Amino acid sequence: MFDNNSSSNINRAEIMDAELRSTAPAIFAESPMPGASTRYTFLPTGQIVAAMRQEGWKPVEARQMGVRRLERNGFQRHLVRFQRRDVVAEVGNFAAEVILLNSHDRSSGYQIHAGLFRFVCRNGLMVADSLIPSVHVRHTRHELPEIIEASFKILGQLPLLADQVATFRNTMLSESAAQVFASRALELRYSDPTRSPIRAEQLLAVRRSEDAGNDLWAVTNRVQENLLRGGMRDASRHNHAGKPFRPMRGIRGLQANVKINLNIWALAESFRHLN
Repeated sequence: MFDNNSSSNINRAEIMDAELRSTAPAIFAESPMPGASTRYTFLPTGQIVAAMRQEGWKPVEARQMGVRRLERNGFQRHLVRFQRRDVVAEVGNFAAEVILLNSHDRSSGYQIHAGLFRFVCRNGLMVADSLIPSVHVRHTRHELPEIIEASFKILGQLPLLADQVATFRNTMLSESAAQVFASRALELRYSDPTRSPIRAEQLLAVRRSEDAGNDLWAVTNRVQENLLRGGMRDASRHNHAGKPFRPMRGIRGLQANVKINLNIWALAESFRHLN
């Protein structure tokens, strides 16, 4: 069934601190994970969120990764997506975003990426470094100004993002090229295709009329959404035990989501010169 655009698709609501605490408590950690080096300077992500708000950014999405070791709980890697308050995207288009990744368990420093959010499917893409380089900031006493500066550095390069989307929209893929795109995308989740519960071409399935067509932008968004949301299966396929595969699960893990998002964008860039 196809979904239609409506005025409710235009803006993502700003997430207030209470919801951020509920969704990703690690944002508001009050100290680093025990055992951090004396050289580690602690700056809670919540303080960065507050500073970003003062600079005109609004947090619109947050999540944190699951943990297996209980001592990491509350300090684990987390993500916050920001949009500008003073920019309103057109219906059916996308909003540019800045994405902050951080942890308080010593597993990573700050990462600031460019991203975009498509209103028609309420799906967020991340932009590969090959187009707009991400910024990495270590945990030092100067990181807050660096992170704010990095957010505006990426903001200044966002016209490149609009140009790239236009290129994707103007790049038509043949049926065989679209199949190759889907096959390479499926390998981002299943290095061994025989372990996949679906055929690669199922990633090209159209969920809504706005994503129909074989231009590179439509194909990229269909494949990205289907690969991340899951729910598809090929009843004719069986696992190594001879049993039918269950439907493909959606990607819930933060790290896997980020990795697949970045790689799908990089894959799309590799197809942009095709006719």
